[in-house]
Parts: sequence; structure tokens; C-alpha cells
Amino acid sequence: MPANITITRAGSGGGPEFIRSPRSIELVKLQGSSTAVDDTGTYNVQTFKPDANTFVIGGGFHVSAVSGQQVTITSKIALGSVANYVYIASAI
Repeated sequence: MPANITITRAGSGGGPEFIRSPRSIELVKLQGSSTAVDDTGTYNVQTFKPDANTFVIGGGFHVSAVSGQQVTITSKIALGSVANYVYIASAI
């Protein structure tokens, strides 16, 4: 899988929040650089410890791997150079 997504923390949305059930979320920006499906990028989660229940809210992305504080996010769509904003969340 090509690593063509740059993932950075967005300016707001960090920290614990409550959405129907207790979970922590972080708003992140995913910036594509190719037009291939299954592009990947890594991100160091800052507000919670990611595990097998960590997921992406919004957009055509999913968490494909977790290692320590780092998650690998894979695109289900061809991004091109478009920026996407999604939440990385911890399920209960």
C-alpha cells in the first residue's frame, strides 16, 4: 500500500467529548497526494490510547492498523490532492 496521505491534527476537536456514549475523539486533517485507492497514512493519537476498537468517523477511510499510540488510516476512495477532515474515535 502506498503511503500517500499526510495526517495532521486539526485546529479544534481534540480532547474527550461525549457523543451518545463516552468516547474520546480527535479531529484530524487527511491530505491526499495521489489518485489511488488504499493509500495510507499514519497518525500519533494524542488524547487516548488506540486499540482494536479505534475507528474513523466521516469520509471514506478506515483504521487498518494500530501500534502503540500510532494508527494507520487507509482510504477507501481515490483522494487526489483533496483535504478531508475526519474524527478518530475510541469506541467503548
